[in-house]
Order: sequence, then C-alpha cells, then structure tokens
Amino acid sequence: MFNGGQGNTVGDSAYNGTISWIRNLNAVASTPNAAGLFPDKSLATIQTNSTPFTSTDPAKLVVFGAGARNPFGLAVDHTGSVFFSNNYNRADTNGDGTATRGLYADAVGPHLTHQVYDQFFKAVQGGDYGFRNENWRGNTPILTPGSPGYDLQKSITFDNLYSSDPHYLQDYDPRHPVGLGPSSSSDGLAFSYNPLLAPDLYGDAFVARWNSSITDTSGLTYSYADLVAVDPTTGATRVLANGFVDPLAVFADPNGNLLVSDYGSGSVYFLRALAVPEPRSIFLLICSAPVACWAVLRRARPLAS
Repeated sequence: MFNGGQGNTVGDSAYNGTISWIRNLNAVASTPNAAGLFPDKSLATIQTNSTPFTSTDPAKLVVFGAGARNPFGLAVDHTGSVFFSNNYNRADTNGDGTATRGLYADAVGPHLTHQVYDQFFKAVQGGDYGFRNENWRGNTPILTPGSPGYDLQKSITFDNLYSSDPHYLQDYDPRHPVGLGPSSSSDGLAFSYNPLLAPDLYGDAFVARWNSSITDTSGLTYSYADLVAVDPTTGATRVLANGFVDPLAVFADPNGNLLVSDYGSGSVYFLRALAVPEPRSIFLLICSAPVACWAVLRRARPLAS
C-alpha cells in the first residue's frame, strides 16, 4: 500500500480486505499458484482484474465477503459459521456508518475517542463489511450500495461508527471494554466450548488484543495486552486475562483449552478452566512454558433458581 509514497500507491487488489475461499480443494492442481487468479502483480492487474469477484471456478480462490480493512483472526464456531477480527485504520467516525479517509501510514490523529474501533464480524457470503476500497468500491456489486442483493454487515461489537449508539464518542477504558477499542490490534481469536467454563463464557470468542501504547496529540493514551471474551451474539466484551506483552494468536485445542502466543515475551500461555470445590466458581490456570504459572479466580454469575 505504501509503495510509491502518499498519493502514488497501487491501492487494493480485488483480494484486499476480503474473506476469500476455495470451494473444492480436491480440484486444485498440484502446481504453484494453481488456485490464484492473477497472472502477474502489475499495476493493471491490481487495479483492474476483477476475476476474484466474478469467477465461479471451484478450484480458484474467490471472494466470499469484502470491505474489511485488515481482517486478521479467523475462527469457526460449533455451527460451522466463520467469524473474524478486523483491524480498522486510524480514521475518525462520521457517525453514519462511514469514516474519514484516515491519516497516511496509520498516523494517530488528535482524537482517539473519535476513531473507529477494531471490529468483530460474522463472515457472510456476499457481505460488505463497510471499509472504503478505492479501487473496487462502486465497481463491483458486492461493494456497491443499491446493487441487487447488496448486504452491508455491521460489527457485532460496538465500533463507534454510528451516532445513534449511546456509547458513541465516549471515552474508552480498555480494562472495562465496550467494544474492542480504537487501535487495539485485535488479532487472533478462537471459540471455546469447554464444559467447565461458566455459562456466560461458554461459546464465547476469545480475542487477543495487543498495542502496548497508542497516544493521540492531546496526550490521551490507551494500552492493550490482554485476552477478551466476546459474546458472538450480543458483542458484549470483557477482559479475561491480562499481563501479556504482545499476545498475537489464540488457539483452542480439542478440549476447549486456550493457547495464547505472545511474541513479545517469547511465551505460549495455556489457559484451562478447572472445576473447584467452591460452588459456582472456576479457575483460569495460566501457564507459560516452561515454568511460569499463575491462577486467577473468576466468579461465575449465580445460577437462576
């Protein structure tokens, strides 16, 4: 994106900002780049080749949904639905679902409270996730409001894009989050269906956030280095574990235990829900290889009588 300097970049290809898929891996030939649709990486190909949007070849990588800014984490829930985290750029909200162009190279502007938050989406075939794509928005039906079947998707978590929301333009507290927060670098995610989890955590998406410090020109600073639980239906978000340096990826093993890789500390953390004698409680046992371990007691919400 930055090649050539401001105003002289090639811009987004038809693949950029998309969730793309190959319908039939068995049909892909065993040759290099067999599933790709681009014959080269020229400016003309990047700016004019729309075949990822239009191809129906089951052996090719084609667009499933478009209009994301920087889709990062990708996870499948127990029903087979795909969800992803999206890093929005540092742009100010317009309050109507759109945002300003943003500053070059993701520079930080004067008002963190005005910026769009990172997002959490359910991937929908043919869905538009709303981010500007200057090469393709308006030039392909999936990114053109008013086209037949147009399907705008909104973030499940609060993203500060709509002035009708009561949290619009409010100060943000990363420790008690409403949404994933501005410039939070919400990246890896995984679903856990560990039966030992409290009922209000079971089936949540667990998302790693890392951005050691982001400061606007007024001096307002937000810091993120934690794992949050996101309700995939309501978007309710809360901090589950913190004290990381740069947590990046999250993985759930077959038993629903969570592994969090922290490239800042060079550790992989293991999170496991444990039943304990005290009623309606769980332990989150957090261990980093090879020796460091600690436990955090979390109260579950009282069960209804």
